Amino acid sequence: MEVSPESVFYTRHRARDQKQFAVLTAAAELFLSKGYHATRLDDVAERLRITKPALYNYFRSKHDILFACHMLGHDIIDDSLPEIEAAG
Repeated sequence: MEVSPESVFYTRHRARDQKQFAVLTAAAELFLSKGYHATRLDDVAERLRITKPALYNYFRSKHDILFACHMLGHDIIDDSLPEIEAAG
């Protein structure tokens, strides 16, 4: 069962890493649809149905969110390389 990013914040019992991933997911969707410069942290908070100050519990800035998205992308690529190489 897939969990939507905003529903992760409905309970305090979710792990911090799940909430960070939800922030990354929501921000990445907004970066893709609106562009990085046009996306505000208020937009990310609104998408997640949390307050903007709550975002600062997970990331210090929009730049930090972008950097984390970039690193996550690298991790996904690195994890996929063995399978790609095996497929020829």
